[in-house]
Amino acid sequence: MIFDAGEKTYLMVVSIIKLEAMSYELRTVYDVTNVYDEHDANLNNARMWGLCCGGGISVLLLISVLGFLRPLKRAVKTIGAAAAGDYTVRMPEKGSSELKTLAHSINEMTASINEREEKLRGIAESRKRFADAMAHEMKTPLGVIRGYSELMQEGIAPEKHPAYLAGIVGETERMDAMVLQILSFSRIDTRHLPVRPVCFAIDALIREQLADFQPGIEKKQLTLYLEVPEFLYVTADEKGMALVLRNLISNAVKYAPPGKAVKLRAFSEKRRVVVEVFNEGPPVAERDLPYLWDAFYRAEESRTRENGGSGMGLAIVKAVLDQHRARYGVYNKSGGVYFWFSLPS
Repeated sequence: MIFDAGEKTYLMVVSIIKLEAMSYELRTVYDVTNVYDEHDANLNNARMWGLCCGGGISVLLLISVLGFLRPLKRAVKTIGAAAAGDYTVRMPEKGSSELKTLAHSINEMTASINEREEKLRGIAESRKRFADAMAHEMKTPLGVIRGYSELMQEGIAPEKHPAYLAGIVGETERMDAMVLQILSFSRIDTRHLPVRPVCFAIDALIREQLADFQPGIEKKQLTLYLEVPEFLYVTADEKGMALVLRNLISNAVKYAPPGKAVKLRAFSEKRRVVVEVFNEGPPVAERDLPYLWDAFYRAEESRTRENGGSGMGLAIVKAVLDQHRARYGVYNKSGGVYFWFSLPS
């Protein structure tokens, strides 16, 4: 719609974006005063010529009006297409400088709306996949609990009831851990976990987190290699980095076969600090590597239910590192799997 406010003339574009059950209304206002001023000047020139040329005024006025309406029709067509959900239509950027500016602004608006809609769709699809995966992950322990409970309720194999109870407790603990991981991920993913960057020694934090996994390392008779120099400082959120290190170390200890090696290394490189966490063992299939950061994703062979955890650890790592705009990755090398990230020193 076009409206006046004081001595200015404005064009307001309203676009409705429908996504799933939600509707978003985007309003953009453009100052088109100069366009109308130019049109008025053209009309005045036409009238002056008309006074000199008699009946020629009708032709000149018609040309002037059509010349003004044509780009406005193109603008209306472009805006109408956007309102109908087609953000690919563009208005030709030609004519007077004011019309070029208007056309450029409208084209930028439709491109921006298209980009935002794609992002919203991506978020919606990601959340749907997350919900589907979470439902699938919850279904397994619930099925085990239900199966054991029904066997006990029917009095089948009473001598095995203690084992059934142990199974129920184990699955309950698994679900409890999963819920806690999901809550942690949700807080990070929705930005409810604030980032408070400070300068701290990451070598001390690595040793602190590693201490909690010492019993598991000894139980599996893993060989631990620690190459972390003292006084290695980074600027980051310390609690967030503790979460990252804890999940990466847990992942390495979990997937290293008994008797194999786990290696933690940190070093300074080009004004950044790089941290590597390695576990010896079978490589991850190349097709699986890009998806290891996804919530609940497990590679087919190595990440079985027996040692699979909640499936949220690496998703939490990714969320925290994304908050810090850190660099990170995963690759196969030297008979095992490397996870790494780097932060400004």
